[in-house]
Amino acid sequence: SPSCTMNTYLRGLDEFVQMQTKVPRLHKAVLFDANGIIYKRSKSKVDSLRSFLATKDILVSDMNPKQDELVQAIRRKANTGEVPNIAYYEALLNFFGVKDEGTKAEALTLLDDVAGKVHLNHKVAGTLKMLKEDLNVKIAVVTNSAHSTETKKKWLKTAGLDIEWDAFINSCEVGHMKPEAEIYEAATNALGVDGDECYFVGHSQKELEGAKKHGMTTIALFQDHGCIDYDFRLLQFNEVLHLAHIYPQNFPKAPEN
Repeated sequence: SPSCTMNTYLRGLDEFVQMQTKVPRLHKAVLFDANGIIYKRSKSKVDSLRSFLATKDILVSDMNPKQDELVQAIRRKANTGEVPNIAYYEALLNFFGVKDEGTKAEALTLLDDVAGKVHLNHKVAGTLKMLKEDLNVKIAVVTNSAHSTETKKKWLKTAGLDIEWDAFINSCEVGHMKPEAEIYEAATNALGVDGDECYFVGHSQKELEGAKKHGMTTIALFQDHGCIDYDFRLLQFNEVLHLAHIYPQNFPKAPEN
Protein backbone atom coordinates (compact mmCIF):
# COMPACT_ATOMS: atom_id res chain seq x y z
CA SER A 1 0.00 0.00 0.00
CA PRO A 2 1.16 3.64 -0.45
CA SER A 3 1.40 4.15 3.32
CA CYS A 4 3.58 1.06 3.74
CA THR A 5 5.78 2.18 0.86
CA MET A 6 6.21 5.60 2.40
CA ASN A 7 6.96 4.09 5.83
CA THR A 8 9.64 1.90 4.26
CA TYR A 9 11.14 4.93 2.56
CA LEU A 10 11.14 6.96 5.78
CA ARG A 11 12.86 4.14 7.68
CA GLY A 12 15.51 3.97 4.98
CA LEU A 13 15.91 7.74 5.07
CA ASP A 14 16.34 7.68 8.85
CA GLU A 15 19.02 4.96 8.59
CA PHE A 16 20.81 6.95 5.91
CA VAL A 17 20.80 10.12 7.99
CA GLN A 18 22.17 8.20 10.98
CA MET A 19 24.95 6.76 8.83
CA GLN A 20 25.81 10.22 7.47
CA THR A 21 26.11 11.50 11.04
CA LYS A 22 28.17 8.56 12.18
CA VAL A 23 30.48 8.44 9.15
CA PRO A 24 31.34 12.07 8.31
CA ARG A 25 34.13 11.53 5.77
CA LEU A 26 34.10 9.97 2.34
CA HIS A 27 35.53 6.48 2.56
CA LYS A 28 38.22 5.69 0.03
CA ALA A 29 39.16 2.16 1.05
CA VAL A 30 37.80 -1.07 2.48
CA LEU A 31 40.14 -3.29 4.47
CA PHE A 32 39.22 -6.94 4.97
CA ASP A 33 40.32 -9.65 7.33
CA ALA A 34 41.22 -12.74 5.30
CA ASN A 35 40.27 -15.97 7.09
CA GLY A 36 36.63 -15.83 8.12
CA ILE A 37 35.77 -12.85 5.90
CA ILE A 38 37.26 -13.38 2.43
CA TYR A 39 37.55 -17.13 2.76
CA LYS A 40 36.95 -20.03 5.12
CA ARG A 41 38.17 -23.59 5.54
CA SER A 42 35.88 -26.59 5.74
CA LYS A 43 38.01 -28.04 8.55
CA SER A 44 40.60 -26.48 10.84
CA LYS A 45 44.24 -27.52 10.70
CA VAL A 46 44.19 -28.86 14.26
CA ASP A 47 41.02 -30.91 13.66
CA SER A 48 42.51 -32.30 10.44
CA LEU A 49 45.68 -33.21 12.31
CA ARG A 50 43.70 -34.96 15.02
CA SER A 51 41.83 -37.02 12.41
CA PHE A 52 45.08 -37.96 10.66
CA LEU A 53 46.80 -39.01 13.88
CA ALA A 54 43.80 -41.17 14.78
CA THR A 55 44.53 -43.23 11.66
CA LYS A 56 47.97 -43.82 13.13
CA ASP A 57 46.44 -44.91 16.46
CA ILE A 58 47.72 -41.74 18.12
CA LEU A 59 44.98 -40.46 20.40
CA VAL A 60 45.21 -36.76 21.13
CA SER A 61 43.99 -35.16 24.33
CA ASP A 62 43.11 -31.51 24.80
CA MET A 63 45.81 -29.13 25.90
CA ASN A 64 45.75 -27.74 29.40
CA PRO A 65 45.96 -23.93 29.68
CA LYS A 66 49.72 -23.88 30.21
CA GLN A 67 50.38 -26.15 27.23
CA ASP A 68 48.04 -24.12 25.05
CA GLU A 69 49.80 -20.92 26.09
CA LEU A 70 53.18 -22.35 25.10
CA VAL A 71 51.95 -23.54 21.69
CA GLN A 72 50.14 -20.27 21.01
CA ALA A 73 53.29 -18.32 21.91
CA ILE A 74 55.13 -20.17 19.14
CA ARG A 75 52.21 -19.55 16.79
CA ARG A 76 52.40 -15.81 17.53
CA LYS A 77 56.11 -15.85 16.73
CA ALA A 78 55.34 -17.54 13.42
CA ASN A 79 52.64 -14.97 12.70
CA THR A 80 55.09 -12.12 13.27
CA GLY A 81 57.86 -13.71 11.25
CA GLU A 82 60.15 -14.40 14.19
CA VAL A 83 60.21 -18.14 13.47
CA PRO A 84 59.16 -20.12 10.37
CA ASN A 85 55.66 -21.56 10.25
CA ILE A 86 57.06 -25.08 10.49
CA ALA A 87 58.12 -24.29 14.06
CA TYR A 88 54.45 -23.93 15.03
CA TYR A 89 53.54 -27.17 13.26
CA GLU A 90 56.40 -29.01 14.96
CA ALA A 91 55.27 -27.67 18.34
CA LEU A 92 51.83 -29.17 17.71
CA LEU A 93 53.32 -32.50 16.71
CA ASN A 94 55.58 -32.56 19.77
CA PHE A 95 52.65 -31.83 22.03
CA PHE A 96 50.63 -34.60 20.38
CA GLY A 97 53.49 -37.02 21.00
CA VAL A 98 54.42 -37.69 17.36
CA LYS A 99 57.92 -39.16 17.30
CA ASP A 100 58.09 -41.23 14.14
CA GLU A 101 59.84 -39.20 11.42
CA GLY A 102 57.69 -40.66 8.66
CA THR A 103 54.50 -39.72 10.47
CA LYS A 104 55.87 -36.23 11.12
CA ALA A 105 56.62 -35.75 7.42
CA GLU A 106 53.11 -36.87 6.46
CA ALA A 107 51.56 -34.61 9.09
CA LEU A 108 53.53 -31.56 7.93
CA THR A 109 52.41 -32.16 4.35
CA LEU A 110 48.83 -32.54 5.53
CA LEU A 111 48.94 -29.26 7.47
CA ASP A 112 50.24 -27.38 4.45
CA ASP A 113 47.57 -28.93 2.24
CA VAL A 114 44.77 -28.06 4.67
CA ALA A 115 46.05 -24.50 5.03
CA GLY A 116 45.80 -23.97 1.28
CA LYS A 117 42.34 -25.44 0.78
CA VAL A 118 40.31 -22.30 1.21
CA HIS A 119 36.81 -21.56 -0.06
CA LEU A 120 35.61 -18.07 -0.89
CA ASN A 121 32.64 -16.79 1.05
CA HIS A 122 29.50 -16.12 -0.96
CA LYS A 123 29.68 -13.22 -3.46
CA VAL A 124 33.23 -12.22 -2.51
CA ALA A 125 34.72 -12.19 -6.02
CA GLY A 126 31.96 -10.13 -7.63
CA THR A 127 31.76 -7.65 -4.77
CA LEU A 128 35.50 -6.99 -4.71
CA LYS A 129 35.54 -6.56 -8.49
CA MET A 130 32.73 -4.00 -8.28
CA LEU A 131 34.39 -2.09 -5.44
CA LYS A 132 37.68 -1.78 -7.28
CA GLU A 133 36.72 -1.54 -10.95
CA ASP A 134 33.27 0.05 -10.92
CA LEU A 135 33.37 2.21 -7.81
CA ASN A 136 37.09 3.02 -7.76
CA VAL A 137 37.40 2.09 -4.08
CA LYS A 138 40.73 0.78 -2.81
CA ILE A 139 40.65 -2.74 -1.42
CA ALA A 140 43.12 -4.35 0.95
CA VAL A 141 43.68 -7.40 3.11
CA VAL A 142 45.00 -7.12 6.66
CA THR A 143 45.79 -10.62 7.85
CA ASN A 144 47.44 -12.38 10.78
CA SER A 145 49.32 -15.17 9.07
CA ALA A 146 52.47 -17.25 9.14
CA HIS A 147 52.17 -17.83 5.38
CA SER A 148 53.66 -15.40 2.86
CA THR A 149 51.55 -13.01 0.84
CA GLU A 150 52.60 -14.83 -2.33
CA THR A 151 51.33 -18.11 -0.87
CA LYS A 152 48.02 -16.64 0.28
CA LYS A 153 47.40 -15.01 -3.09
CA LYS A 154 47.95 -18.41 -4.73
CA TRP A 155 45.34 -19.92 -2.39
CA LEU A 156 42.87 -17.23 -3.36
CA LYS A 157 43.56 -17.60 -7.07
CA THR A 158 43.01 -21.35 -6.84
CA ALA A 159 39.75 -20.68 -5.00
CA GLY A 160 38.59 -18.38 -7.82
CA LEU A 161 39.71 -14.91 -6.73
CA ASP A 162 42.26 -13.34 -9.06
CA ILE A 163 42.24 -9.62 -8.32
CA GLU A 164 44.83 -6.91 -7.94
CA TRP A 165 44.79 -5.78 -4.32
CA ASP A 166 45.77 -2.21 -3.56
CA ALA A 167 47.52 -3.52 -0.44
CA PHE A 168 48.03 -6.92 1.15
CA ILE A 169 49.28 -6.45 4.70
CA ASN A 170 50.57 -9.64 6.24
CA SER A 171 51.61 -9.91 9.89
CA CYS A 172 54.56 -12.23 9.23
CA GLU A 173 55.97 -9.64 6.82
CA VAL A 174 55.36 -6.47 8.85
CA GLY A 175 56.25 -8.00 12.22
CA HIS A 176 52.99 -7.02 13.93
CA MET A 177 49.62 -8.70 14.40
CA LYS A 178 46.13 -7.33 14.71
CA PRO A 179 45.04 -5.70 16.98
CA GLU A 180 48.42 -3.92 17.24
CA ALA A 181 48.35 -0.38 15.90
CA GLU A 182 51.36 -0.89 13.62
CA ILE A 183 49.61 -3.32 11.27
CA TYR A 184 46.68 -0.96 10.66
CA GLU A 185 49.12 1.89 10.16
CA ALA A 186 51.03 -0.22 7.62
CA ALA A 187 47.77 -0.66 5.72
CA THR A 188 46.82 3.01 5.62
CA ASN A 189 50.36 3.97 4.66
CA ALA A 190 50.38 1.46 1.81
CA LEU A 191 47.02 2.76 0.58
CA GLY A 192 47.88 6.43 1.00
CA VAL A 193 44.78 7.16 3.08
CA ASP A 194 43.93 8.17 6.63
CA GLY A 195 42.33 5.81 9.09
CA ASP A 196 39.02 7.68 9.06
CA GLU A 197 38.81 7.19 5.30
CA CYS A 198 38.67 3.41 5.73
CA TYR A 199 36.19 0.71 6.57
CA PHE A 200 37.58 -2.37 8.30
CA VAL A 201 35.54 -5.54 7.86
CA GLY A 202 36.21 -8.25 10.42
CA HIS A 203 34.73 -10.82 12.78
CA SER A 204 36.99 -10.53 15.85
CA GLN A 205 36.13 -8.07 18.62
CA LYS A 206 39.79 -7.35 19.38
CA GLU A 207 40.64 -6.74 15.72
CA LEU A 208 37.64 -4.46 15.23
CA GLU A 209 38.66 -2.52 18.34
CA GLY A 210 42.19 -2.19 16.99
CA ALA A 211 40.86 -0.78 13.73
CA LYS A 212 38.60 1.63 15.62
CA LYS A 213 41.56 2.98 17.59
CA HIS A 214 43.21 3.75 14.27
CA GLY A 215 40.19 5.84 13.29
CA MET A 216 38.53 3.31 11.01
CA THR A 217 34.82 2.69 10.71
CA THR A 218 34.29 -0.88 11.86
CA ILE A 219 32.05 -3.37 10.08
CA ALA A 220 31.21 -6.69 11.73
CA LEU A 221 30.54 -9.64 9.41
CA PHE A 222 30.19 -13.30 10.39
CA GLN A 223 31.26 -12.06 13.82
CA ASP A 224 32.53 -14.29 16.60
CA HIS A 225 30.45 -15.04 19.67
CA GLY A 226 30.69 -12.07 22.01
CA CYS A 227 31.57 -9.59 19.27
CA ILE A 228 29.11 -6.79 20.01
CA ASP A 229 31.05 -3.51 19.72
CA TYR A 230 31.25 -2.16 16.15
CA ASP A 231 29.87 0.67 14.02
CA PHE A 232 27.81 -1.40 11.59
CA ARG A 233 26.94 -5.04 11.06
CA LEU A 234 26.44 -6.84 7.76
CA LEU A 235 24.80 -10.19 7.16
CA GLN A 236 26.27 -10.93 3.74
CA PHE A 237 29.55 -9.98 2.11
CA ASN A 238 28.01 -8.05 -0.79
CA GLU A 239 26.19 -5.74 1.63
CA VAL A 240 29.43 -3.76 1.84
CA LEU A 241 28.18 -2.15 -1.39
CA HIS A 242 25.27 -0.63 0.51
CA LEU A 243 27.45 1.50 2.76
CA ALA A 244 26.35 5.07 2.03
CA HIS A 245 29.75 6.62 1.46
CA ILE A 246 30.80 3.95 -1.01
CA TYR A 247 27.65 3.45 -2.96
CA PRO A 248 25.42 6.54 -2.74
CA GLN A 249 23.20 5.09 -5.48
CA ASN A 250 21.71 2.90 -2.74
CA PHE A 251 20.28 5.92 -1.00
CA PRO A 252 16.56 5.09 -0.75
CA LYS A 253 14.57 6.91 -3.40
CA ALA A 254 11.21 8.46 -2.62
CA PRO A 255 8.32 6.29 -3.88
CA GLU A 256 6.62 7.54 -6.98
CA ASN A 257 3.02 8.59 -6.59
